[in-house]
Amino acid sequence: MAGLVLPATCPACRKTPAPYPFSLCRKCRGRVLSGRRPPLASTGHIRYIASCRGYEGAVAQCLKQFKSSAGYSLRHVFRELVEKTLDEAVIPPGVIDVVVPVPLHRSKLRRRGFNQSAIIAQYICSRSSLPFSERSLIKKRRTPSQMCLSGRKRKKNLEGAFSVRDKEILSGKVVLLVDDVMTTGTTLEVCAKELLKAGAKDVLAFTLARTL
Repeated sequence: MAGLVLPATCPACRKTPAPYPFSLCRKCRGRVLSGRRPPLASTGHIRYIASCRGYEGAVAQCLKQFKSSAGYSLRHVFRELVEKTLDEAVIPPGVIDVVVPVPLHRSKLRRRGFNQSAIIAQYICSRSSLPFSERSLIKKRRTPSQMCLSGRKRKKNLEGAFSVRDKEILSGKVVLLVDDVMTTGTTLEVCAKELLKAGAKDVLAFTLARTL
């Protein structure tokens, strides 16, 4: 029928009607907010990495949508998730000096319209009153997607892709590096290496999700 508007469907389960486009149904929202939090992890240059949830199920589906401009409205449920995780004291109080998001290349940022990692970082800062430094770490080189690459190829793909611009902000500071998803940890590790090279005292990390 002409002019018929179909009800919005939950982007996670693709079945249940949602209150409005790109919002979650009650069941999927509950799964995102009440799921299991992975244990702390670490890499060679990051002392520990805290993640809100495992990258699976409703969380994975929502994050895939969040990487597109159409899924921007999902940021509200992720804010709730970040605040819930911070309330569980996954980041020791008084340790972090500055929060830095993993950057996008300017061409991707222009195309997408937002950096999802920066949005997550801002939620952390607003909850904890920590300084937010979005421009101190930049991605200076475009790189192919990491999705289908092995660990070694991921590292090769990101060589020379990131650099620090505002060393004064980071010098002697404990940095919280923020990303949306951790799979192999290569992106976080490469970024942390640059931050430490620029004078950061220590690097911790926070992600919405992590591959289990």
